[in-house]
Amino acid sequence: GVPPGMQGFLSGSQWEYFRPVCEGDEYRARVIYPSDVELKSSRFAGKLLIVYETGDLIRQGGDTVATYKSWVIFTEPRKTSDQTKKNVPAEMPTYSKEDIQKVYDAQDKEIPRGAEPRYWEDVTVNEELPSVVRGPYTLSEKFAWFVGKGNPPSCVSDRLYRLIAEKEPDRRGFYDPNLNIHIRPSMFDNRTMEGRGVPRIHDAGAQRSAWRNMVFTNWVGDDGFLWKSRAEIRGFNQEGDITWCKAKVTKKYIANGRYCVDLECWCENQRGEVTMPGQGTVILPSREHGPVIYPEPAMNG
Repeated sequence: GVPPGMQGFLSGSQWEYFRPVCEGDEYRARVIYPSDVELKSSRFAGKLLIVYETGDLIRQGGDTVATYKSWVIFTEPRKTSDQTKKNVPAEMPTYSKEDIQKVYDAQDKEIPRGAEPRYWEDVTVNEELPSVVRGPYTLSEKFAWFVGKGNPPSCVSDRLYRLIAEKEPDRRGFYDPNLNIHIRPSMFDNRTMEGRGVPRIHDAGAQRSAWRNMVFTNWVGDDGFLWKSRAEIRGFNQEGDITWCKAKVTKKYIANGRYCVDLECWCENQRGEVTMPGQGTVILPSREHGPVIYPEPAMNG
């Protein structure tokens, strides 16, 4: 298992999809955890452990409709002051009315293409996709993600947490001298963030990845298909930050009768810092050759 006291951060994931998810389908997941581990040293974080997970999403009948690989980096506890070396601002950002209106205007343009096909022939290299914008990030936004996702991490009552901590002292969390109790580490508590080396609460990496995938799905329309998506989480999206999810076309080509488009995609904050670079591949219908041909299913080894 992970050494006691180490803090974990989702650092990236890559997905490959083979079929759309349809109403009425039933799915099961086949997960290998850990599928691999790496132990490294870091100038800023001391010991660093990378734990990989792989999985397949399997539809009734046995068809594999998606595979994924994700990796979590575990580090030794750090103080917030240590993050000054990595330029993580401690101050809550402030915005003008004009700044917020720019966000709202961009959000109002986030319209899924829907039933109007986007044909491969009409796509041009270096074409920019409409952005998806979220923020300023708030605790309410974080709660909304975990309520929709289900299964908030370690979300247990105080009494149950006490019983767990009494049996496993390494999970006691941090001590509050005023309340005279140990408090469970929580992704919703700035005191926990302090122990993770971050000044304020931050988003879940999967939440930011979901925002970014909306750039793809909004753009391709109902007749297009998101085939591959990879994201590498390089920075925190903290409370108060604004995230601009952007993408542009880097290549278009034909592969085994499939009309493909490769995209560079990234998330950047209000300071222009890229917090999550990545890539994606979509398959589009062809004006000349007809609808999308889905990829051949594969499974993790």
